Amino acid sequence: MRASSKRTFTLFSVLAALVALAAALAFALSEQRRAATDAIARQGPALTALLADRLVATDRADAAARLHSLEPMLAGGALAYVSVEQGGTALASRAAPGLSIPAAADDAAVREFDVAGQRLREFSAGGADGTPRVRSAWRVPPLALSALPAGQFAAIVAPFAIAGLCGAMLLRRGTRPLGRMADVLAAAETGLDLPAGGAGAGADIVDAFEHVLKAAEQRLRELSDRAQDDFAHNRLIAYQKRCAEAALDALPDGLVIMDEGGVASFASQRVESLIGIPGEAIVGHKPHEWCEQPDVIALLSRYSSNVTRLRRNDHLEFCPGDDDGRRIRVSARPLSGGRAGSATVVVFRDVTHEALARKSRDDFVGHVAHELKSPLNVIRMHAEMLADFGEELSGDTVTSINVIEDEVDRLAKLIEDVLNLTRLESGSLVIDRQRVKLNGFLEDVFETVRRAASARGITTSLDVPARLGSVALDKDLFRIALNNLLTNAVKYNRDGGNVSLHAEETDESLIIRVADTGLGIAPEARAHIFDKFYRADDETAAARGGHGLGLALAREIVTLHNGRLTVESTVGEGSTFTIELRKSAHLLQEAS
Repeated sequence: MRASSKRTFTLFSVLAALVALAAALAFALSEQRRAATDAIARQGPALTALLADRLVATDRADAAARLHSLEPMLAGGALAYVSVEQGGTALASRAAPGLSIPAAADDAAVREFDVAGQRLREFSAGGADGTPRVRSAWRVPPLALSALPAGQFAAIVAPFAIAGLCGAMLLRRGTRPLGRMADVLAAAETGLDLPAGGAGAGADIVDAFEHVLKAAEQRLRELSDRAQDDFAHNRLIAYQKRCAEAALDALPDGLVIMDEGGVASFASQRVESLIGIPGEAIVGHKPHEWCEQPDVIALLSRYSSNVTRLRRNDHLEFCPGDDDGRRIRVSARPLSGGRAGSATVVVFRDVTHEALARKSRDDFVGHVAHELKSPLNVIRMHAEMLADFGEELSGDTVTSINVIEDEVDRLAKLIEDVLNLTRLESGSLVIDRQRVKLNGFLEDVFETVRRAASARGITTSLDVPARLGSVALDKDLFRIALNNLLTNAVKYNRDGGNVSLHAEETDESLIIRVADTGLGIAPEARAHIFDKFYRADDETAAARGGHGLGLALAREIVTLHNGRLTVESTVGEGSTFTIELRKSAHLLQEAS
């Protein structure tokens, strides 16, 4: 028999001895518990019956005195508690420390239950013909080593200790071949020739370990091949990256790519020629570390660890700091559609020529509009002079004069709208904010339109709360926006219809609604009514005139006041235009 087989047999013998000892221990514990349970079965009923006989006729004090003599048994013995009861009332009771006496069970001479983690057996006696009833409970001993006597406990535990010591010695002896395994590993690392095997149990372990070494060598070869593939793949990625960067450098616009934390990871060469900052000063830094333009820093900071990034393309124009008159537009947009944790591409574009073209166009429009005002004033003056000869003029002449005056007014309003819209779009219009009592302001604007509505038989209704808040706005500009909405409500209304102005204030905003019962707006035209010079295809609406600038101008004015202008309309029923002004420190003030 080989040494390994002998050791296996010895280990098996030790395990068998341990199992036998465990069985003997379980048998001893069971016998110990059975003996204690039998003692309780004998002592419990006897003590209970004795107390019931002694307490046939007694009072509460006598019962307490008799139970006091049981204190030694309650303190450290098997007795858990004793209770003397008569007519459902306890005369006296004693219980072991930390134990409460449960309620009695009707007509139960013996019962067993758990209280506070202990198994109790209760006996009861007496209670007939008005005599006191005695209940006593005893602890049922658990199945534990602590319940055994010291000598018996030592006799059982000693073999376990001896068997464990023998097993440890055998285990130590059996692990000696692991030392040879370490020598084999060291020899393998130095390239020495190893023996094919050896006798004894160690040879089996060495053979297995040699197989492991061969498998590891095969795995290393596979990893080496994979590393070469990864190296080639990385070289390809690096080549593609250089090609992409070269393509971005060739674009006429400057590009900066920021990660989700706002740190620049790429900057094209064109950026330096546009804003005068080299790429190496941008890459690896946040906007405030490389940019000196406060507006640009504020724009790009929105894309630094911000979970509410805008999905639209944000942009602004600025001068790069030199005095050559150049203007640079910077645009920023998340690469993944505005989701948090995405990179951001920032585009710098030279828009100097575009800005000059816009300025030239705006100057031309403004100049032409101002030049048109002069002949209009002359025409108006001569029409008023002719009107002074009213008694000498025929009816057709008076009618012609009235038409001239109406058309002059319409053309003057068109010119004024063009001028205002041009100034708004060019940014040359400065808002003169004043504190305006909104309810009085709305009543004043509505009164001007009410006269024109009455001439066509259109009723009007004004619903403005008396305690409406005050507003800081440009009174003249906002009057133009409201007047355009109310004038359209009258112009495109039906005879006998209604025009209403309603205002309300919420916790977040102030809302103004202009509603009419007129022609309504078709769904396909609703998306374009705020475009400049847009005219609907509806013949009825086209016949009532208009130049398509009123709503565009109203929207620009409302937007300039940090508000929003929307429309709801049903064809044949009317339209409702809603102005919503968000409350802010510089727009809405608390009413006095």
